[in-house]
Amino acid sequence: METWNEKLKNARISIGLSQQAVADKLKIGRACYAHYEQGVREPTLALLKDICDFFDVSADYLIGRTEY
Repeated sequence: METWNEKLKNARISIGLSQQAVADKLKIGRACYAHYEQGVREPTLALLKDICDFFDVSADYLIGRTEY
């Protein structure tokens, strides 16, 4: 089963964007975003909402409560 950070990375790769491009869209630093993908940090609820909106996925999907 994929972890939330693996799902985050796979979502980014599936749309062909760099970490920098996603970080720019979310208005955060690239290193900060990279830490989310590496599982070093966890986003705030507000940022989690923005991430879900950006990738058009539910928070339940990212955190492993649903398959889609």
